[in-house]
Amino acid sequence: MNHIHRVGLSVISGSLIAVGTWALPISAPAPKAPVPAQSSIQLQSASGQIATVSRDSFTLTTSNGASQGEAFAQVDSTSKTMLFVIDDNTTIDGKLTVGANADVIYRDDNGNHMAVSVTVSK
Repeated sequence: MNHIHRVGLSVISGSLIAVGTWALPISAPAPKAPVPAQSSIQLQSASGQIATVSRDSFTLTTSNGASQGEAFAQVDSTSKTMLFVIDDNTTIDGKLTVGANADVIYRDDNGNHMAVSVTVSK
């Protein structure tokens, strides 16, 4: 009789543990924080006059100088020519024409300046 009570108690205890474990919610793995695609890409900007235009690129002549209101600042009058690559993902506001002024937002891609967006003004 004592042996039957022990077996019964073991079966009931085991059943309660199994049912209790089964009733617990399944914990899903913690979601990984999304990594923004643009976080590793540093965007830069340049402004100047468009010097040349081709099907998949254009050059921009920029001049470094003191902006208005900078009194007694030394003016660096040297100009710099930058080549920008354009593709299907480049947003162009206006028409790329030689002599027009443009503001370019770009990223460096293996040594190339990839234009992300170009705003052309006359």
